[in-house]
Amino acid sequence: MPEYIPVDLTAIRKDTGKVEITLSLSGSNISNQLVNWYVIDPDDPADDQTNVDPNGPDGDDNGYLGSGEDSLPVKLATFHNEAGDSIATSYTNFEGKSLVWMKIYPDDVSGYHPGDNYLVSAVAANDTFSREIFTRKRMKIEYDYMNGCNLPDTAWWMVKQIYAGYNLDALLNYNRLPYVNFNKDTIHLKESESNLSVEVFNSVTEIYPDFWNTHRNKSDSLNFPFYIVGACSVTTELAQQHPELAGLGATFFMIQGLKKRPLISIVWTPWAKDYPSGWPFPITADSVDLFVGCVAAHELGHYGARLVDYEEDPNEHYSSDCLMNGLKDPGLTIMEPRFCYICIYRYRGNMYIEGDPIFYPNLNRRFK
Repeated sequence: MPEYIPVDLTAIRKDTGKVEITLSLSGSNISNQLVNWYVIDPDDPADDQTNVDPNGPDGDDNGYLGSGEDSLPVKLATFHNEAGDSIATSYTNFEGKSLVWMKIYPDDVSGYHPGDNYLVSAVAANDTFSREIFTRKRMKIEYDYMNGCNLPDTAWWMVKQIYAGYNLDALLNYNRLPYVNFNKDTIHLKESESNLSVEVFNSVTEIYPDFWNTHRNKSDSLNFPFYIVGACSVTTELAQQHPELAGLGATFFMIQGLKKRPLISIVWTPWAKDYPSGWPFPITADSVDLFVGCVAAHELGHYGARLVDYEEDPNEHYSSDCLMNGLKDPGLTIMEPRFCYICIYRYRGNMYIEGDPIFYPNLNRRFK
């Protein structure tokens, strides 16, 4: 009988949007068995939260969230052999295994969506095994830093938790999962930091030449579309002139017509590490590093989905309980470092989000 349908995350064909799926049989008479493949598009993995799952339990709603899930029909995934031919059946080999490729189709508005889910079933040897597979986005980052201004490993761990959708309190809420695959190993790190000078910036015009024009790896920017830098601070005078630089981080954009093209996110590491000094609870090195990770994730929210700060426009958020609220209590930020429902809504459906689609199996939801 079928044992499992593993999903090989390393076998994604980025150019075709296909994922490799293998059915494995065990026992006797496992070779040359006919396998029938099926896929359905179940309801999005959320409850009836208006901001995330507008048509609730009606199902078949993996359309572009920004336009309303009912507005765009979704083409179901298809199965293919290694030659690329469309198939509905296959046969197991002498080991009892049968491999197919499942292809998903982006819509015409914004492509693939984090959180799109598909229920794949294989029927063979008079038995059925099904598995739910999610589509995720990769967040691939080029990361530079000045000497002494690096983001600690614990900070990167926090960024991963936030974007992967893990909850530190172990309570899973599908409405608050960005469905972004983040892995520190995908970060493009410079081999040497010697060309990143340690300085305090005196003017905004210094920031672009020093980072974007000098250090950004232009040839690799397509493979690593996000760019973040751990840097020293700006002068007090410059912060007074430019309030957007007075915080713990900053994200810069280039305006091209009606579009905002992100150029760089900066974490002012010394300021971010010093900020917890006024907290009304015991401070540890780990808590400081976790907070730095929250600052980085906040700036990447600006970069990846053009999210606005809660303080700038509260109407752009479901509530003040959001990572984009820079005035949120630092302790609560660490304990519940989540985007609000509307930010998740935009991160899932945002047409400008960067990164290749990948597939992720939900190991906790199996069907027989």
